[in-house]
Amino acid sequence: MGIFGGIVLFGAVGLFVGSVILGGSKVVLDLFAQERVDSTVGQ
Repeated sequence: MGIFGGIVLFGAVGLFVGSVILGGSKVVLDLFAQERVDSTVGQ
């Protein structure tokens, strides 16, 4: 999915840029979700 969106937005370079942006977003969201779970478990 990141590849196709990257191609549409950035052209040929989007093959790499789209994948990197999608992967980075997933990591950030996973970290955010884990921090949220950790903060509610301690209460």
